[in-house]
Amino acid sequence: MLVKSIFTIIRFPVVAVVVILYVHYFFPQSWGFYTTEARLPLYNIYNVHSGITDKIPFLKVNMSYGMGISLKGRIIYNELYSIIDKDNLPWKDLAQDSLNYITQHGNYILTSTGSEYAALRGNFLITKTNRPSYLMLKKGEKFHQLRQYILVNIR
Repeated sequence: MLVKSIFTIIRFPVVAVVVILYVHYFFPQSWGFYTTEARLPLYNIYNVHSGITDKIPFLKVNMSYGMGISLKGRIIYNELYSIIDKDNLPWKDLAQDSLNYITQHGNYILTSTGSEYAALRGNFLITKTNRPSYLMLKKGEKFHQLRQYILVNIR
C-alpha cells in the first residue's frame, strides 16, 4: 500500500513535466510567433560586458520566457518594449564586422525602464531586424534584412 501511494505521488510531477515538454515540442516558436503581426520587427537584446557583447541573447525564446510561464520573463519583455517604444531612439545600421568597435567606442544612450525594481540594468546592445512578408516568402523573392542597433545604458 505504501509503495503504491509513493508511486502515485511521484507520477503526478512526471506527468506534468511530460505535458509541458510536449507543448514546448509542438509550439517551439512560442506563443508570440502565432500572435505577433508580421509587420513588426524582431528585437534582440544582448548584454555588453567591458565592451564585449555576449553571443547569446539576454532573452532567450525558451519555456520560461517565451511561453509566458515565468513572471520574470514577462517583466523583462515589458521593460524591453518600454525602452523600444520611445520615439527618439536613434537606430543605426548594423555592420557585423564592426560590432566589437561599436560596443567598445559607441555612444551609449542613458535610459531607464521607469520601474523601481528594474530587471534590466547595465549596458545592452538592442538589435532590430525586419521580417519578410508572407507574399515575399511565397514568391521566393530575395529578402535583404535590414539590421539596426542601439546601445543603451539602463539604470
